[in-house]
Formats: sequence, C-alpha cells, structure tokens
Amino acid sequence: VSTQSTGDKTGAKKRDVPVEVIKYWKQKVDELSEDVEAILMEERQEKELRLAEMQAKRAENLVLHSEEIHSRPARVWFMSETEKKSIKDKAKALNQGDDDLDHQDQHVNDDDDDDDDDDDDDD
Repeated sequence: VSTQSTGDKTGAKKRDVPVEVIKYWKQKVDELSEDVEAILMEERQEKELRLAEMQAKRAENLVLHSEEIHSRPARVWFMSETEKKSIKDKAKALNQGDDDLDHQDQHVNDDDDDDDDDDDDDD
C-alpha cells in the first residue's frame, strides 16, 4: 500500500490498494452476505411472530375479560366539540382585545415620553 499526499490543506491522502487485497475482501464480503441475509430473514420472522403473539394475547384477554370490559361505563368527554370551539373563539377574541389595548398603551406612553423631554428643556 503506497500513500501519497495530495498537497492540499485538508491533509487528505491518496492511497493505492493492491488488487489482491481488494479481491480478498470482496470474497470475504460475498461469503458473509449469505449469512447476513439469513440473519435478516430470521429477524423478520421473529418480529412477525412477536406481533402474532401480541395479537393472540390481546384477543385472549378480550375473551377472558369481556364481561369486565363491557361493564365499564362508556367514555364521556367533559366538553363537546362545539363547546371547545366556543371557548377557543372567546379566547381569541379576548386576546385580540388585549393586543389592541397594548397598542393604545404604547401610543399613550410615547406621548408621555415627549412631554418629559419638553420638561427637561425648561430646566
């Protein structure tokens, strides 16, 4: 393996790798690729098995505890969609009103600042 500097400031180097070394590692990768594929297939199958077991356990629990599940009261929301929208609209209207008041306060304060400057000139 020979190493040559490219001459730039990054410190990058150009390396020449013999063909025999490349062939050796390519052969190693090719040999291992079959094992890798087998492992990936196994992992996919294990994942599917876990999902199937989870679904079976869920179905079993639904059957075993169906009486308890059906005896529970239905879920009731404390606010309907229209009530939520109404509150949101009111909050938005109040917020816009506050913004208008803030702008008015700024104009009043700007006028007060001008008056203070006039008082300083009299001294």
